[in-house]
Amino acid sequence: MEPVLAQALRTFVPYAERHGYELRVGDGESGGRPAAWGKVLFLQRLLKEFDEVLWLDADIAIVDQSEDIARVVPPDAFQAFVETKIGAELYVNSGVWLLRADERTFDFLQAVWDSTDYIDHIWWENAPIVLMLGYNLEARPPRLATSWSAGTHLLPQEWNLQEHKQGLRGARVRHYSARSNARRVRWIRADADRLTGNPRWVVGSTRRWLERHLPNSREDLLVKVRRRVRLAFGRSNV
Repeated sequence: MEPVLAQALRTFVPYAERHGYELRVGDGESGGRPAAWGKVLFLQRLLKEFDEVLWLDADIAIVDQSEDIARVVPPDAFQAFVETKIGAELYVNSGVWLLRADERTFDFLQAVWDSTDYIDHIWWENAPIVLMLGYNLEARPPRLATSWSAGTHLLPQEWNLQEHKQGLRGARVRHYSARSNARRVRWIRADADRLTGNPRWVVGSTRRWLERHLPNSREDLLVKVRRRVRLAFGRSNV
């Protein structure tokens, strides 16, 4: 994930500077469990040092930096997630996770860590989070309130949008989950280039527009280009 994180950091650094966050990168320690579980240990340590922590997965790009996520989370909430659509269902996703140093937060994290039946689940630490907040991993009943529901705020999907398309409007945070690292690097680099005004993004976006809107046939393409030039310059002999 290091090449992916290297591109993601190009969007994390300016966001942290803009909204007053101290940026920390996890050390990967996961207590012998799959690496994703290291998130829980890292958050437990950070919340002893900071009043508020925003966790971001490494395969994420912050594409709209204008608003501090903490300001849209009610002050009485101890944590906040986005409900992400998987198939026809909505589940919380811990890829974007705001936490506040509260007794409930430490209890929640400990309960997640103690859910040892899910150490090797395909969703790792996210599986017990889903269950603890009243969702069902298998069936399709509506979400049920649990003892953890009060104080858990659900953010709009724009804060963790997992539609895997470039150029989506309305996204604040794009999350490129369940994709190859090569694609993640390419897509997050494009997001970072766009954010920083790198002209490489302009070239790439122009090429993609041409590929979508112009025909594959070289002859048809030349005809269309000639027609556009003729209209633009009023010349009949182009």
